[in-house]
Amino acid sequence: MGVQEKIQALYGKESPPIYGIDGVCKEMIRHWCEAMEDDNPLYQDEEYAKKTKYKGIIAPPMMVQAWSFGPLWPNGQEMEWRHPELPWEKDKMPHRIGVKLLENNGFPAVVATNTTMEFFKPLFPGDKVTQKITVTDITNEKKTGQGPGHFYTFRFSYYNQKDELICHQSFTTLYYRPPKVEWFTCTFKFKPLEE
Repeated sequence: MGVQEKIQALYGKESPPIYGIDGVCKEMIRHWCEAMEDDNPLYQDEEYAKKTKYKGIIAPPMMVQAWSFGPLWPNGQEMEWRHPELPWEKDKMPHRIGVKLLENNGFPAVVATNTTMEFFKPLFPGDKVTQKITVTDITNEKKTGQGPGHFYTFRFSYYNQKDELICHQSFTTLYYRPPKVEWFTCTFKFKPLEE
């Protein structure tokens, strides 16, 4: 069975819940709005927001992923990259199994190619976000400008603490085999500039 067939066997399999560690808060909303120069009063003006159908401030929808991250350190996702020799629970998740299959079968390089998001409910200060990840697609091997590879797609589903669906995000990456690079050595001699 080839790598594509092995990943197809993962279709529809969902990861266990991944719990964000920080709740939605006005401070992070403010930082986001400042960085994005987003002056929508619905995100920061309490008086304005109370008069809307939301009855209060909501988070910018695109922030949903920010609320779903676990810790980076000391036992978080960053450590997975710093210490790949350690066993990581993430490697038991269906989408991560697919990633490892691609990496171990000659497609070690990756570039994100496409994402789409569909929103169903807003997030309010105090909400907590959970995500689940489902494998949805892999293409036949294709020739690309990066090298031969597979486009691999999975779906993030984001929920609030009431288990209400907030957003679906489809995320596609290209896992590819980069061309071989021939290394060579150059020697440069510089002549001083004349004044």
